[in-house]
Amino acid sequence: MERAPASGVLASGSQGIIINALSTDVVTLRNLSISGVSNATNGVKVFVAKSVHIENCQIFGYQRGVDFEPSNAGAVLEIRDSVIRNNDPTNLVGGGGVLIKPVAAVPVSASLENVRMDRNNFGLRVEDGGKAIVRNSAATSSQNSGFVVVSAGSAAAQLNLDSTTSSNNGANGVLASVFDGMLATARLSNAFITGNTTGLATAGGGNAQIISHLNNWFQGNGVDGAPTSTLAGQ
Repeated sequence: MERAPASGVLASGSQGIIINALSTDVVTLRNLSISGVSNATNGVKVFVAKSVHIENCQIFGYQRGVDFEPSNAGAVLEIRDSVIRNNDPTNLVGGGGVLIKPVAAVPVSASLENVRMDRNNFGLRVEDGGKAIVRNSAATSSQNSGFVVVSAGSAAAQLNLDSTTSSNNGANGVLASVFDGMLATARLSNAFITGNTTGLATAGGGNAQIISHLNNWFQGNGVDGAPTSTLAGQ
C-alpha cells in the first residue's frame, strides 16, 4: 500500500536531488515528496551510482521527474510504489516523467513497479543502451506519448511492459522509434492501451518493433495501431 511521504524536498529553478556517487555506491531515496517550482530542472538527476532505489516517493513540478543518465555501465534504477506527475505537462522544454538515457550508450537497466506517471509530457522514455521493465504501473494523460523506446545511435534500447496501462495520452500509448540507430524493441504482456490518440506506433522502419503477447488489450484509441509481431503465451 502506498504511504504518504514522510519528508520533502523543494527546489526552485534548480535540481531537486543530484546523485553523483561512486560506481560502487547504492543510493536509496525513500518516503520523500520532491517538489519543483519556477522552472526547476530535474527532480532526481543521476550521473554515477551502482544503483539508485526510489521508494514511496512523489516527484512533481519539474522539467523531468527522474533523469537517469549514468556514465557507468551496469548502473541500475529501481522505482517502487511512487507517483511521478506534472513534469513538463505542457511540453515547454521536452521534459517528462522518467528518462533513461545512459551516456555514450553504455548498458544500464531500470525497473518500475507500482509507479503512476500522470500528466507529464511523456511517461517513460528509454534510449540507446537502456533496458527497462515496467510492472503494475500506468502512464496516463501525458501531453505526448505514455511509453517510448528509441534507438538513435550505436546501441539498442528495450522496453518491457507487464500488467501495465497506457491511457488518455495525447500522442501514442506505446511508441518504438529508430533514428539511424540499432534496434528499438517494446514487448507487451497483459497491457491495457486505451484512450490514446494512437495506441501502438512505430517509426523508422523494421528495426522499430512492438512485440505483443496475445493477452493485451488495444481498443478505444483514436487509432488502435497494431504490433509488428505477436507471440502466443508459453
